[in-house]
Amino acid sequence: MLLFIICYVPVALIFLVTGILQLVRARGEARLATELATSGQPIRGEINAHVIHTQGRRSLWAVTYRYRVDNHLYEGEQEVSRDHYQLLNDGDEVALRYQQNDPYVAVLADEDRDDARMRRYRKAALAQLGLSLVCVLLLIFSLSLVAR
Repeated sequence: MLLFIICYVPVALIFLVTGILQLVRARGEARLATELATSGQPIRGEINAHVIHTQGRRSLWAVTYRYRVDNHLYEGEQEVSRDHYQLLNDGDEVALRYQQNDPYVAVLADEDRDDARMRRYRKAALAQLGLSLVCVLLLIFSLSLVAR
């Protein structure tokens, strides 16, 4: 019985903690996006390049963009969905919103807005919380078999 507890509890805790951290991360990203959508300064920028990041067998699509505030050139990068990635071309003009007190912080806005990263964080959090629940259920099932 102790073996089941030693096996399942730490794994369940790891999934639970990482799931909670992903939810916190998604919440922070959502808060920033909401803040920029409501009080961010609108500006036009230009798509600079397309970037594909790989994580194992998974690909994440992003675009880099540049914009000028008070005669200073800034650059940013944002993860987008694959469909959005294919629609944007280098040199395309895009709508952005930036923080007035920190122009380094900007996101795609209006028709160019894409929340692919936040959706990925939420999906990862739900998957990790689900795996935590599976570990707990396996522990209960294993303990019920031992008790018989």
